[in-house]
Order: sequence, then C-alpha cells, then structure tokens
Amino acid sequence: MSTSVPGTPPDASSGSATSSASTASAATPSDPARAVAWALGVGLLATAGLAVLAWALLVMHAIGYGGFLVLSPESHVAPPDEHRYVLALATGACLTLLGGPLLAWFVARGPGQAWGAALVGIGAGVLAGVAGASALLLVLGIDPVGFVLGG
Repeated sequence: MSTSVPGTPPDASSGSATSSASTASAATPSDPARAVAWALGVGLLATAGLAVLAWALLVMHAIGYGGFLVLSPESHVAPPDEHRYVLALATGACLTLLGGPLLAWFVARGPGQAWGAALVGIGAGVLAGVAGASALLLVLGIDPVGFVLGG
C-alpha cells in the first residue's frame, strides 16, 4: 500500500503503470496549435464542399434560366450572375477558414482544455463549415434553414 499526495502521479514502485499513464494523459491540457491544425484541416474539406455547393447552385440556376427561356420566352427571369456566386463562395470560405481556427484557438485555451485537441479542432471546423455554408446561402438570397428542411 503506497501513500501519495493528492494531485501527484503515483510512483513507479506502486506497480500501477496504467493509472499513472491515464493520470498523465488526463492532466495534459489541449494544445491550441494542434486544435487549430485540426480545425484548418476540417475547414479545408468544408471549403471544398462549399465550392461544390456553389457550383451546383449555379448550374441549377442556369438550367432553370434556360428552361424558362425555351418554355416561356416572354417571362422575365434573371440570368445567373457568376460574380454573385463567386462573392458567396468567398464569403463562405473566409468565414470557414478564419472562423474555425480562431474558434479552436479560443476554446482550446479556455473551456476546452480538458478535451483533446482533435475534438476541439474538429468541432470548431464543423461549426465554422456550417456557418460558412449558411453565409454562402444567405449571400445568394436563399434561406439556409428552409434549404436544409426543404421548406
């Protein structure tokens, strides 16, 4: 039976290697730089998804515009404006690539110190990706909640 001071890891002579390893890993705080790297990686993947979303929306707009020109030439349908789609993609990408790492940095230095860097970074990256996609849709004049819920 060994006696140790609370808050200190047990000594090697106690034969409890697993408890000392788990105590050491639980006591290590989350590294903000690693959390930022995780958030940036997830943000890059989310930005690629935003590019695909913007391209698909532009193609759908062009198809709809072409269909209205053929079926009803007297109707006044706005043609797709590619500059607006570029602006929407730039807004969403900036929000995703800047917001995710920034959020990961603050969370890893504050309340998320007990969590792992990967959990903080992935969570911040996903949250920033959702915010970026919402910004992309809002710049295009589409309600993000209605877009997701189909309403």
